[in-house]
Order: sequence, then C-alpha cells, then structure tokens
Amino acid sequence: MNFTIRKAKESDAQAIFNIIRELGWFAWVNLTSDETNITQIQQHITQCDQNDSHSIYVAENTENGIIGYIAVHWLPCPFLPKLQGYISELFVQKAARGLSNRCIRSKNPRMFSTYVAKPQRARILSTRILP
Repeated sequence: MNFTIRKAKESDAQAIFNIIRELGWFAWVNLTSDETNITQIQQHITQCDQNDSHSIYVAENTENGIIGYIAVHWLPCPFLPKLQGYISELFVQKAARGLSNRCIRSKNPRMFSTYVAKPQRARILSTRILP
C-alpha cells in the first residue's frame, strides 16, 4: 500500500475522528456528539496552523483516503542545536496497521523523521507507539 504524508487540514477532521472512534479507547468520544468531536478536532488543526510549536500530519492513500495521523510537538532543548519533536499521538486505521508496523520496526532510524520531522530544524526525540 502506497501512502503520502502531509499536514492535516480542517477538512480531515472527520477522517481523524473516525480513526479515534475506531480505537474505542476514549470515553469522551461516546459521551459527546460526533459534530462536537469533529469541531474540536478542526479547532486543534487550526491551532497547529497558527502556532508553529505543534503539527498534525495525516497518512493518505488513493484507495482508502486518510489511514492514520500523528501529532508532533516541537520543543526547544537548550543543550541541542535544533528543536526536538515529541510524538504524542500516532494512530492508524486497523486495516492499514501492517504497513505502519513495517515503518516503525524499520532498521533505519531516520525513516520516521523523513516523513514527520522538519529536517532543517528538528529531529524526533522520542516516540510512544501504542498497539
């Protein structure tokens, strides 16, 4: 499965919400209307566009549309020359998870940073991969 990584747009909020709902991990998803959840995700995407210290990226393919997303927080570290990226969320649709596992388990430590980092200004400091 081929996919591309790009910055999230407000119009991606429904697809991101579908991924979150598919997980079934978060009670607030079921306690709040779909419209409210989607509006909240749109607001987060807008905040990321306005504030360069956070980014949301989506993985997209031509067959299924958006298959995953990642939230990255860019943190200054006084003893390092570049910002560090902290991944707080990395979720992939169940049907597309085999592809993401190959990327995560890659022997090339730069594979993820190629997709999600801004190489001229940051590198990935840590990740939290959830099943």
